[in-house]
Amino acid sequence: MATAVSPIELNFTGERVVPGAVEPDLWNEHVSRYHFAASLAAEKTVLDVGCGSGYGTELLAASARTAIACDISPEAVQYAALKTSEGKFLVASASALPLPSECIDLVVAFEVIEHIPEWEELILESARVLSDQGVFFVSTPNKLYYAETREGVGVNPFHEHEFELEEFRDALGRAFPFVQIFGQNHQESVVFSSGRRSGDGHAFVPESNDLPNSHFFVAVCSKQSLAIPSFAYIPSTANLLREREHYIQSLQSELEEVRTDRANLLTAHRQLNCELEHQNEWARRLDRELVEKNSDALRQAAEIGIISVELEKLQSQAAELKHALESVRHSFWLRLGRMLDIGPWTEGRLHLKRIGRRIQSSPLTRYFVGPWSLAFHVLKSCMAFAVLAATALIFAFEDLCFFWFGKQRLGKESRVSQVAASVIITNWNGRLLLESYLPSVIAALSPNKRNEILVVERIIRWQR
Repeated sequence: MATAVSPIELNFTGERVVPGAVEPDLWNEHVSRYHFAASLAAEKTVLDVGCGSGYGTELLAASARTAIACDISPEAVQYAALKTSEGKFLVASASALPLPSECIDLVVAFEVIEHIPEWEELILESARVLSDQGVFFVSTPNKLYYAETREGVGVNPFHEHEFELEEFRDALGRAFPFVQIFGQNHQESVVFSSGRRSGDGHAFVPESNDLPNSHFFVAVCSKQSLAIPSFAYIPSTANLLREREHYIQSLQSELEEVRTDRANLLTAHRQLNCELEHQNEWARRLDRELVEKNSDALRQAAEIGIISVELEKLQSQAAELKHALESVRHSFWLRLGRMLDIGPWTEGRLHLKRIGRRIQSSPLTRYFVGPWSLAFHVLKSCMAFAVLAATALIFAFEDLCFFWFGKQRLGKESRVSQVAASVIITNWNGRLLLESYLPSVIAALSPNKRNEILVVERIIRWQR
């Protein structure tokens, strides 16, 4: 009987099946096992181990005399008791069933054994509570097939132990003398149906040697020999071929839409390629202009370097002339000429002219204009000639003395040698441009071995 409990909801985690929360194929995969077991549940006491949400217990209780269900999850037991109108629900472990021995006629444990570490205890406990005529239904995924389906996602974290066919058969055979294993698969079939629901009927199932490759193994175990026929579960009697044809037509429509979308995408792709080609041509044109401007800049830099060298040469020559002029101005003979008021940078001549003008304008000159005037002019001319000759001799002697004693000669290290250029290139435009245009600069400066080229790499340091 059901126990009154507070409302609770179960979420589908991928392992516990909740009616209405899973897709049809998964639902049919699980509920079909309970239909298989229900074929032997009529008027019997049945036990559903690991009942989960209780849908299987309700199906078994429809034909059983008594239905008992247990699960280790209290939430699952509460949910099953609330949703199921018949049956008794217990919170219990599958490895320690709270029931007396030989009290159950049918035990089912579907998709439970792979979830518990003590799976051997589950088999032994099921054998303990079964009567001599009892039957034990147990199912588990095929380890080989299951590993293939989960190759991309890895092992199932909820599974403790998975079985291959022979291992599953041997484990059950240690507790039950009679073990019959069925393979559970989705297979095609041809159904003859009148449209009414039928729980029995005739079926033809061909012989197969492909049991080790089945999707699931369903074992029927007993203490006495028992013949169990094959079982087929048909969830729907619809025309499968017609459904497939409709499905193929829908796929063809989708394929046509995909083709149309593909054609549109190809057209858009070609347009984008044309635009990209225009953009690339524009970028290449800009690159060519940039290369030309960089070449002009390098050429101008070389010319500026040559001009700078010429300017330094002229500045050196001007400094040399200035030094020579200062040496002349500070020489001993020039100082002597200034003391005598003769020679360059003196006012001797102007002084003589001023004296001559004063004498001419003086009143006393009238009395000497007569006979003395001619003598005065002759004497003046002679004196001027004598002064001029003496001055010339003095200057000649001064230059000779300056040449030998007063002139300072520049050392070889301070003299200006032949013209040389230093070209400095700041490498801002990358190695490619430098490799393209540096040879032309080298060729322009190679005639003079004293020329030099300095390439400076631009380095930016970031400070936080």
